Amino acid sequence: MSKLIYVDNSNVLIEGQRLSAVVNGKAESFCQATKSRILDCSYRLDFGKLHQFVADGDPTKISQTMLFGTKPPKYDSLWKLAKRA
Repeated sequence: MSKLIYVDNSNVLIEGQRLSAVVNGKAESFCQATKSRILDCSYRLDFGKLHQFVADGDPTKISQTMLFGTKPPKYDSLWKLAKRA
């Protein structure tokens, strides 16, 4: 069975920055990071690697992928994947 993947770029990035703030000691908990708006702005997510993870390494399992939000940085491997597709 194929999968449909929908990702909200901004929300995934922001929640990752919150979690990274906790992991790196900038906030005591995810709840505190959320309430106090503490982010680790150095956190980056490679959306191409996220796509590969969701597909279990087999892109044929995914029939459609849509990324919503702002354009990811050029270094993100998602652009290479899109060009190949």
